[in-house]
Amino acid sequence: MQPSRRFFLTGGRLFGSPWTQFVQRLGRSVKGQVEDISESGGPGQQARLVPTRREDVMHARALCAENRVKLALAGSHVARDEPVLWVDPAQLTGVEELSAGQVRLAPGTPAGELRERGLAPVDPAHDDTALAIWLAGLRDHEVDGLLNATGGLVSADVLLFDGQLDNLGLFGGQTQRPPLGLALRDIVSELFRLSQRPSMQVWREQTAWPARYRLDVLWREEPNLAHLLVGAGGTLAWLDTSTWQPMESEAAMPERRSRAPQGAAEVDFSAWVEVEVKRAFDPEWVLAPLALRAS
Repeated sequence: MQPSRRFFLTGGRLFGSPWTQFVQRLGRSVKGQVEDISESGGPGQQARLVPTRREDVMHARALCAENRVKLALAGSHVARDEPVLWVDPAQLTGVEELSAGQVRLAPGTPAGELRERGLAPVDPAHDDTALAIWLAGLRDHEVDGLLNATGGLVSADVLLFDGQLDNLGLFGGQTQRPPLGLALRDIVSELFRLSQRPSMQVWREQTAWPARYRLDVLWREEPNLAHLLVGAGGTLAWLDTSTWQPMESEAAMPERRSRAPQGAAEVDFSAWVEVEVKRAFDPEWVLAPLALRAS
């Protein structure tokens, strides 16, 4: 561990404000690097963690929940009206070859690995971006390009709001998968309830989905729960690992285009979806929520 300067100077003693104590406790419980960046002119109370192992993130989640600090994926666009701990997965790298050509990747693995292996259409400009940050930050048209490709993201192991690790993947009557954990069972039940509300019918008939959380993937014949993480800003669960399979044919990068201005109905619906899906995944709002975006 490379402790922050403040932690080094205090010799590990806990004193000062609740925020100072939070940073010190975090520094003592992880092996990665902790830095209090609120001292360098950033808005509000902010700290940065560069974990070197999965357990670092698990410790951070627990401390964030206890101290009312929002855990946020580094580089994501989240609301910052409360203290925030930015977690940078850059040191959590690794590639594991699986059967049938599938590959399991750690969250800090460079996104360019996906393109080089034919797993996803990654813009070369993002080759060095951590996979978790790239996946969470995809824009509307980029999300469509990934979700509509044959192959690509198969499943994701995630750390949920309550500290449990579980797996998001294909879900349906013909799908063979381990039983869902208790927390994920409740999450999935609520998500399907939301997707089947009568008020959703009008959006089934539209050519474009207006919200950033892709609840519409649940309308597919064989929905993949991992696809809910795409473009979600890391605000629903922490991506621990993700499994990918080659695309049948090389997918071209989606054309860059601006989203058409939303009407009032779309804005209201989008905001409702984002609150309800967030509440389903993270009822205690341990992870920072999405920042509002202009219509």
